[in-house]
Amino acid sequence: MATRKKTTSIRLNANNLRRVETIAERLEVSESELIRFCIKYTLKRMAPLDDHAYIGADLIPTLLDIGEDMTRYFEFNSEQLTKIVNGDSEEINHGVAESDVDLFALAAWNENSVLHRLNEIASGLELEVGTASKFLRRYLFDKYVLVDRRCGDN
Repeated sequence: MATRKKTTSIRLNANNLRRVETIAERLEVSESELIRFCIKYTLKRMAPLDDHAYIGADLIPTLLDIGEDMTRYFEFNSEQLTKIVNGDSEEINHGVAESDVDLFALAAWNENSVLHRLNEIASGLELEVGTASKFLRRYLFDKYVLVDRRCGDN
């Protein structure tokens, strides 16, 4: 039953369709093979979102990997992202602070605003335009991923 396949249709704008055709031709594969590869590749990167055991800080690496693109494409706001990351429960042990999710959502849309807020968090460290995303990634990784690893070592 796991090998059962279903045919589906997708809508692509002319520009994306042209890109699929061009890339498929260059790789010498069919357009459908390229599309299946893209879907599998994206699903692999999103795999933790398919497992409800991943919640809160567990999702930070995934959020850092694809979160900005996902936020822009689906036009998620910080409330939606908070629900995706922390779920409905407010009683999780290792949830991501709503203020950090707000920063992340803001970074997907407006670097100047997030730069200002990060300068406040960084205790006077002067961040320059173009560095906000990199600093935010480091801040979230250090706060949620490294802390969990350190706690797990005890």
